[in-house]
Amino acid sequence: MTQVFIAQTGLDVVGATAVRRLAAAHPGERLYVLSTKPGGAEHLARTLPNVDLLMLGVDSLVNLAVHLSTVMDDVTVTIDGSSGLARKAFPLIDDRALRVFRPKSLTTPALHAEIEELDLSHIDRLEVHNALQQETALQMVPAEAQDKVILDLTWNTPEAVIAQCLDNPFGERTPVVWFGSLDATGSGFRDFARLFGHLPQDCVPVVVLQTPATPAQFDDFAASLGWSGSLPRLTVFTAPSVEFVAGLMTLVSASGGVMLSSAIDAAPNPLMAYAHDAGVALVGYANRAFDGAPWRERVATCDQGDIRGLAALVRRAVPSLVAAAS
Repeated sequence: MTQVFIAQTGLDVVGATAVRRLAAAHPGERLYVLSTKPGGAEHLARTLPNVDLLMLGVDSLVNLAVHLSTVMDDVTVTIDGSSGLARKAFPLIDDRALRVFRPKSLTTPALHAEIEELDLSHIDRLEVHNALQQETALQMVPAEAQDKVILDLTWNTPEAVIAQCLDNPFGERTPVVWFGSLDATGSGFRDFARLFGHLPQDCVPVVVLQTPATPAQFDDFAASLGWSGSLPRLTVFTAPSVEFVAGLMTLVSASGGVMLSSAIDAAPNPLMAYAHDAGVALVGYANRAFDGAPWRERVATCDQGDIRGLAALVRRAVPSLVAAAS
């Protein structure tokens, strides 16, 4: 059997792990990984001997996938997180191949948009990785196609995140997670950077960006805010997949960590939902619109911009810091 994995979003820490998991699930099979971005490819090439990695333009990528589906028997073509590419490629893929699409959208409106772009007659499996994705997909997929929606919860494990990081990312340190974007003002990130001047050094900052940013963009932005380069950090530079978020929140909970956010609100926010479900301590500003959110009663709040107050809430929320202070 031949596996063809297409990752137009690049082989970042999440995409690379998807490739590793696919290779582990199909030992001895040939795996072709087609990507328009080279990040992570060199490490994969060294660690996965049965994988052919090809960095191609979009048109060449589609043409090669079509060719492989035509000339080889028993082929699975998986497109990872690009509905535009799925719309372009799947109608051309030989219908003898198993055609799998894996959406990565974190929010319900974005997932709606992705599914609306798809022609389900050219897709055999719509592979989702959490109950919120499944609920959204089933609402949108016609009754005759609902058996194509496959829920795979094996991604939603701390082991999946550890595998992506190649090791336990926190060790004995306490993770403090910030979720937001590098917008023009950077007020949320600026507050997060300032917060670490009021926390013990064993707290490790974890930055999860909801919009893409390169390491260089992040470093330039962080430097403009006076972020200390000596601080340890685990940073997800691209908008994270839902499976990464689920596993990350489980790890944060197990490490006694805390979750902050510039985007805690009443709208469906899977990141906060995962944090709530995993039992992670939640901290935010009082003027955010929490009403209606299932985690409302668990959010400890202070006034916006009160960094000392925010630090006090974090210290009270983290068991290891409470024990150290007593």
